[in-house]
Amino acid sequence: MRLVEHYRHRHEGWSVKHFYAWYRWDGGTRSYTWVKNRLQES
Repeated sequence: MRLVEHYRHRHEGWSVKHFYAWYRWDGGTRSYTWVKNRLQES
């Protein structure tokens, strides 16, 4: 999944809250819970 790969390569160590703020700023449209669940599954 592209979101997880992006997190691993560029934002590893960020909290979900900080990553989600960047994700929304970058044009992401999914909910906080969806993003959190995808990162936890990986």
